[in-house]
Amino acid sequence: PATNIVPITVADARAFAAAARERGVLLSVVGPHRVRLVTHLDIDDAGAKHAADVVARLLSDEPAAEKRG
Repeated sequence: PATNIVPITVADARAFAAAARERGVLLSVVGPHRVRLVTHLDIDDAGAKHAADVVARLLSDEPAAEKRG
């Protein structure tokens, strides 16, 4: 089914969320290694692209999953 919820596993969810917030993107910490993104009704295409770009950049800086254990 289609959804606007995107769960992501990261090394440190709180640090990831803080880095995203510093770049203007709010997301939810739902576990020590899990964040959740949900689009908001008032986000336009430019805002969605900004959020996607920020998350992509932060993910590119993430350690590889095999290094996290």
